Amino acid sequence: MATGPIGAAVIPGAGWRAADVREVARAAEDAGFAAVLSAEVNSDTLTTAQVMGGATSRVRVGTWVADI
Repeated sequence: MATGPIGAAVIPGAGWRAADVREVARAAEDAGFAAVLSAEVNSDTLTTAQVMGGATSRVRVGTWVADI
């Protein structure tokens, strides 16, 4: 069975700080995930993606859905 890259998805809990988001993003990168995505629940997903991107160097960062 062939497998492709695996991504992690996070739903930041109410009250998460930027430091918590950075820690989760770094952990996903360190664990070898190809991407880490954030849902727009309890937070601004674009800001969350920006924080994750600033904390990592290799992993792809994105959002599930961003309400406009």
